[in-house]
Order: sequence, then C-alpha cells, then structure tokens
Amino acid sequence: MNQSKDTTDRLTCLEERILYLEEANRHYVAILDMLASSSDFQADLNRDKSTEGIFRATLTQIARLFSFEAMGLLENREDKSFVLTVCEPSSCRDELSVDIDMAIMDGIFAWALNRNQSVTAPTASGSHTLLFRVIETRTCIRGMFIGRLRGNLAHIDAPSLNALSNVLLTTAYAMESSTLYDLLEGNLHNLGQKVQERTAELLAARDMAEASARELKAANKKLCREIVERKRAEDELLKTQKLESLGVFAGGIAHDFNNIFTAILGNLSFARMQISPSDKIAKRLEECEKATMRASELTRHLLTFARGGEPAKKLINTTLLIKEATSLVLLGSNVVSAIDLADDLWCVKADAGQLSQALHNLLINARQAMCENGEVTVRGANETMAPDNPQRLPPGAYVKIIVEDDGCGIPQENLGRIFDPYFTTKSQGSGLGLASVYSIVKRHGGTIEVSSTVRVGSSFTIYLPASPDRIPEAAVVKKVAESVSGGRVLIMDDEEIIREIVAEILQYLGYYVESCSDGREAVDRFRKARESNTPFSVVILDLTVPGGMGGKEAAPLILEVDPDAVLIVSSGYSNDPVIANYRHYGFRGVISKPFNTGTLAGELGRLIDKKAECR
Repeated sequence: MNQSKDTTDRLTCLEERILYLEEANRHYVAILDMLASSSDFQADLNRDKSTEGIFRATLTQIARLFSFEAMGLLENREDKSFVLTVCEPSSCRDELSVDIDMAIMDGIFAWALNRNQSVTAPTASGSHTLLFRVIETRTCIRGMFIGRLRGNLAHIDAPSLNALSNVLLTTAYAMESSTLYDLLEGNLHNLGQKVQERTAELLAARDMAEASARELKAANKKLCREIVERKRAEDELLKTQKLESLGVFAGGIAHDFNNIFTAILGNLSFARMQISPSDKIAKRLEECEKATMRASELTRHLLTFARGGEPAKKLINTTLLIKEATSLVLLGSNVVSAIDLADDLWCVKADAGQLSQALHNLLINARQAMCENGEVTVRGANETMAPDNPQRLPPGAYVKIIVEDDGCGIPQENLGRIFDPYFTTKSQGSGLGLASVYSIVKRHGGTIEVSSTVRVGSSFTIYLPASPDRIPEAAVVKKVAESVSGGRVLIMDDEEIIREIVAEILQYLGYYVESCSDGREAVDRFRKARESNTPFSVVILDLTVPGGMGGKEAAPLILEVDPDAVLIVSSGYSNDPVIANYRHYGFRGVISKPFNTGTLAGELGRLIDKKAECR
C-alpha cells in the first residue's frame, strides 16, 4: 500500500514537472518569438517617431512576452517630472496611476530609477505585484516601465527580465534617436529658413547692386553729358567774353567811322543835289555814295559786337524774311536754292535788319563754300522746347531755321573757332560774317549750332523765340516829302564837320538852322528860343558826347521846358538801346549814322508834318 502511495506521489511530481517544462517551453518560445519579431518592432518604432507612438509599439512588443494585467510607460519630461503617457488597457489608467503614486511615496520608484535592473514590489492591497524598469541610455533617463501582475511576489524568470531590458533599451535609444531626429529636423528647418532668408538677402543685395550699377551707369552718362554741356557752356562763355572785349573796342571804332562816313556821305549827297543828274560828275558822285555805304556795312558788323547793343525788335513775317534773303543773296549765281518752310511758320519778334544780315551771312558763306556751284537748302519749322532741352534754351515756342550746303565742309579742328571774331580761312574774308551771325542770334535770345563734314557739306541751325499767336501788321508805306521849308532846327553834335554839312543841307532845303557841340548848350539855346517866342521845330541830338552831356541826358531837360518838343536822336552806335527804344527816352524819331540827304530830309519832313497835323 505504501508502495502504491509512493507511485502516486511520483506520478504527481512527474506531471507537475512536465507541466512546468511545457510552461517553460511556451515561455521560451514566446521569448524566441519576441526576439524574432525584433525587426518588426524596430520598423514600428521608425514608423512613428513620436513618444506616444514609440511607447505604444513598445507595449505591443512586451505583450508578446508577458501577460501583464496592466502596463504603462511614463515619460521623463524636461522638468524631471514623470507622466503616464501610455497605458494598456486604458481602463486601468486610474488604478495604475494610484499604484505609481504609492510607489513614489514608498520610495520604490526612486529605488527603481537608481538601479539598472528590474524592481518588483507588492501593491498596497497585496493582491498584485508591480514591476518597475527604468528606460535609459548611457546619457540620460528617458522614462519608466510599470507592469502589474496578479498575485503577490509573482515570479518572473531571468531570461524574461533580460528580454524586457533589451526591449526597453531599444525603446530608450529609439526615443533618443527621435529626439535627435526632431532636433536635426528642427535644425534643418531652421537652416532651410536661414538659407532662404540668406538667399533672399543675397537676391535683394544683387538687385540693389544691379540697381546701383544701373544708377551709376545713368549717373556716369549724365555726368558725361553734363561735362560736355559744361564744356560747351564754357566755350560759349569764352566766346561771349571775347565778343564783349571786342565790343568795347569795336563800338568806339564804329562810332568814329560812322561820324566820318556821315560827313562824307552828307557832302556827296549834298553835291549831287546841286548838279544836274545828266552831268558826268553826277555818276561819279553816285558811285562814291555807294562805296561809302558799302564801307559803312563794315561798321554795322562791328556794332553788332558792341557792348550794350540791343536789336530794335518788332513782329516780322519769318517766311517772307527767309524767302527775300535767299532770293537776294543767290540771285545771279549758279547756286540752286531749295526752300522748305512750314505752312504755318510762326512769326518772330526781331530786328528785321539784323536778322536779315545774319541770314545773308550764312547764305553767302554757303555760296562761297560751294565755289558758286551747288545747292543750298533752307528749312524752317516750328518747335516747342521742353525744360532741360539740349540747346539749354528757356522752354517755349521757337522757330528753327536750317541752312545747309553741299560744299567743301569745315575741318573738325576749325569748328570750335568759326564764330570767333576775325577767324577766317578765306584769303579775302574779314572773319566777321559768322561772328556777327552768332552775336545777332544771341542778342535775340536764341542759339546757333553747326555740324559739318569735309567734302560733304555744312549745316547751320538757328533757334529763335517765336510768337505763335501773333500776326505782323501789314506794312504801311508813307510818302514823305523830301524837303519842307520854313522850320527852325537845332543841331547838337560834337563833330564840327557833321554840324557844318547838316546845317548846309538843311539851309539849302529852306530850314533855319542853329548848331552847338554839347547837350547843356542845346538845352540853354532851346530855352532861350522858346522865351523869345522863336521856338525850334525840331532838335537833332547826338546820343554820345565824349566829356560832355549827350542827347540821352539832354532830352529830359528839354522836355521839362516843352513837353511837346520834337526830338530826334542821332548816333553812330546804331545798336544802342536808346536807338532801339527811342520813344521810351522821349525822342520822336531816330537817324542812324551815316545818313544821306534823303534820309535826313525824310525824317524831318515826317515829324514836322505830323506835328502840323496834331495842331
């Protein structure tokens, strides 16, 4: 019987042993299965790099090895606090949180943190066993694993604990990799932003550099243009200064010449009056008059340069002036003219004589450049100048006159000097033609430009201020008697020879004449004649008296005596402002020297007749 009992005990022990081995076999198979699934576990960790994703993949892997009633993973935050991040099943979160709080209070949690192995402890009720395992790498603690098993002091074998440690170590490094990945991704993002910002800065800098380069190029271009314009302005100023310097000298010479020519012309014309037109000497006297008038043309050139000279402006028909000048200069030559003028060419306010002289000089210059054989083209157009125009003229309306020829042209080295007084390349030239053109145009508020190519031809362009909305009055031709007798005339001139010949001419024409050499004496004689009831009908006053009172100063004094006095100004300075605006200074008429008998008699007759009509 005892033998039967021993057999039974042995069988029971053997069955328990077999059950243990079967359970151990299943456990080891589970461990092997978990190890075999490590690659899948690693893939799960890489799929979701967030802490929660890593923790869920870890609990899934641990569930293959252990049959925990509840599991949880706590994350170690930056503030060193541990937070239950994932719990399986989620319904046990509150119970597991209580167990964690109790473990912290009992010091078990801190003990587990300081041990590099699994730590087990019973729950407060004693019904379960808690397993703690720190999740850490060599550098830092990443979190804590907690698992709850049913029963007190539940046994977990060493291989399972090692497998658990491997899983949690993998988890720790996955978290560290995730942190590094996030840090790297953040750095890459920041680096990308910095690269974009730096690229944008470089592009902006490039755009600014290109804009600066364009501005610098434009500034250099403008500077070069300003340098050219400044050089041109300096040349213009130098030319003007030369003309002004010459003007002081030329004005005096022209005045003296005109006085001499007045005496010569007066005597010649007076002599012709006293002989028969059929007399042989009459022809010679006429030729002498013509020669004297040609000589006086030179003084008109000189007076163009005289300082203070001002054109006697009036509104003129530009089209008519251009056609008349072209026809007159080219008449009788082999030069063909082509005139191209705008149908509505604007009028200009100018001195018709001076402007005609300027056109004559340009046309003569063109005719001579072609050796009397070729074509001259004259163009006229209206042009409105904008501010900052290349010609540096005030903005407004202008008439542009172009005179072109196909002659020999002007060498480049001479272009800058052609407007200088007395500069000429012609053997018989005076050097005053183009200089007078330049001076006339400038006095009229315009400018002149020239371009030329040797053996091709030259082109002169004149710009003159225009009056688009004004039309010149039709010329009124008045018949003036050549002689009117019975008037009293007072002559004041510093040149005795002029006083003598003018007095003889007027006496011959029937006038009573008195003469004097100074303005003060003229005022005194005029006053005395008026007081004696023998007033002068006309007073002829020389504008300039060296060392004495001239006509400009004497005129207001005479008008104080008699506001209705008829005053005529006479001067060799035909371009003087007083001559151009004689009415403004109280004069009724003007006689420019040199003058002949017809001019003198005509002006006197006109004024005396007008005075008689007013009475």
